[in-house]
Amino acid sequence: MQPVTFATLRAALATPFIWLLSRFVESEVSISQLLDGAYLKIIMLSILGITVNQLCWIHGVKFTSAVNAGIYQPLIPIYTSLICILTRKEKFNLLKFVGICVSIAGALVVLRVENLDLGSSFETTMGNLLLLGNTLGYSLYLIYQKPLLQANPYPFTYTFICFFFGGFFIFFFSLFYLEGYQDLPNAGVMSVVSVLYSGLVGTFFGHSVNIWALKHTNSSLVAIYICLQPALISLLSYIFLDEVITIRDLIGVIIIIIGLLIVIRVNFVESSSPPPSKDGYEAISDTPPNPLLQSIELREIPLSSPSSPSSSPPPPPSSSSSSTTTTYLTLSK
Repeated sequence: MQPVTFATLRAALATPFIWLLSRFVESEVSISQLLDGAYLKIIMLSILGITVNQLCWIHGVKFTSAVNAGIYQPLIPIYTSLICILTRKEKFNLLKFVGICVSIAGALVVLRVENLDLGSSFETTMGNLLLLGNTLGYSLYLIYQKPLLQANPYPFTYTFICFFFGGFFIFFFSLFYLEGYQDLPNAGVMSVVSVLYSGLVGTFFGHSVNIWALKHTNSSLVAIYICLQPALISLLSYIFLDEVITIRDLIGVIIIIIGLLIVIRVNFVESSSPPPSKDGYEAISDTPPNPLLQSIELREIPLSSPSSPSSSPPPPPSSSSSSTTTTYLTLSK
């Protein structure tokens, strides 16, 4: 099966299920409401997160290997964190950055980074470049979808719109490879199972959980969980393929978990700290101010001379007569 045909079928299978989920969970919002004034942003997100991401990944695997594709995936947290810091969407935190690097190191240990083929042929070099485009496109998708979710918190409807446009662009691109559709009647059982699993589990379930998490936390934290993929691959290979889990795999998984725990801890501390106020200082309390206390103000009222009449309140008794002003607490109306 042609890679672009596989990507088209994957998107076509996942999109209706994402639409059903969006209508079930977010029926109060219409698609036209979200598109209003955001056409260009959503189309760009569709191209980055769906079209570029899927086409670059599947062609990158075709021209290189599954090993190369797996090794490049941990670049997504690095790209995401760096771009968020450079564009000031997130504050730089040294401990958080260290945690991301630790998790990536663990993922590379599991993935056998020494087996990375950097370019033994022209096809391999092109495949590596496509895999870099895949990781960069998905990082930008995570980063620039976050502001849309903050403005309109409807993650599943946004995901459906992105898949609708992105899937259309993939289908348009697949028209240049019509032989891929001509081979569909001859597709074997494993090809059908692969499309079903990729469309329903990898795409529908994966993207739905991913976008839900992005709604509730920051982009870099969502991206770092990609480092868990090598650990899960090793576990599933052990269960279903009878592959052996080596000491190296266990060490890599432990390193991944340590890095994740560091990032999760830093993110928890950042999210639980009080937000800064308008003047730049941290807010002490979220309790609304008491209106009675707000009406209290300080006034300075000059003392009247004995010879001139005055309608102001008499000054309180004082042992010192040298003061020319006195301060009263008054209630403003």
